[in-house]
Amino acid sequence: MRRPSSAGLLTLCEVRLFALGGTEWRVLQPQAGYAESSRGIGLIDFVRADGQRPPRAGGDLAPHVLETMTTLLQSAAEGRRIELTTGVRRPTPVPLTPAEEWKGHHAET
Repeated sequence: MRRPSSAGLLTLCEVRLFALGGTEWRVLQPQAGYAESSRGIGLIDFVRADGQRPPRAGGDLAPHVLETMTTLLQSAAEGRRIELTTGVRRPTPVPLTPAEEWKGHHAET
């Protein structure tokens, strides 16, 4: 999530939730993912896949992503809801991994 900093620039920040019926924002602590990561981390995750775990964004995901993107455009153009015909099994979440661990592993590969 991005929000304006005090200087008006966008900065990376925590994820916050304003619950229905709540009175204030609540910060959600990270439960999974690569700490201090950004764009491109998917490639590291792909390379780290092995015989024990397939890539989270493997070839089986591609048809579903393509259908989602094209159906979104078609739905907007036609002004109607369109059911997706593809699906994909949700991959195992990325364990909460400290930056030192994934950056170190990346440097070795």
